[in-house]
Amino acid sequence: MSIPMHVKEHPKMTTTARRARTRRLERIIGLVLRSGVLTSAVLMAVGFAGLLAGGGLSRMSGRDRSLADLLSGLPRGTPESIAALGAVVLVATPVLQLLTSAVLFWRKRDRLYTLLAVIVLGIVALGAVMARSGAG
Repeated sequence: MSIPMHVKEHPKMTTTARRARTRRLERIIGLVLRSGVLTSAVLMAVGFAGLLAGGGLSRMSGRDRSLADLLSGLPRGTPESIAALGAVVLVATPVLQLLTSAVLFWRKRDRLYTLLAVIVLGIVALGAVMARSGAG
């Protein structure tokens, strides 16, 4: 719901509008987090149920497999790849939340929190690059 321009200029409405915008922002960020965790939980439950039904847990014990190897079974719908996708979604959820926060803070013209969200995203990206290269 948009507030007419002449109403926005009233000091009390500006505060009310600001609070409403902040609540909307919090709801969006919460939705991103809840959706990511729920999606991850469903994928992991389906994957592990498939593994249990097919005796796959004993097949997998002691085997080292890369994430790319696990995810390569997604087109075939293998239980291992579905569970691995659930883990990827779970790990990606906070990163998506940071990205969503940065965009929403930018749209709100909140420079400080936009900068902080971008800095944290940069730190996470640097950590991922360093982990991938074997550094640190």
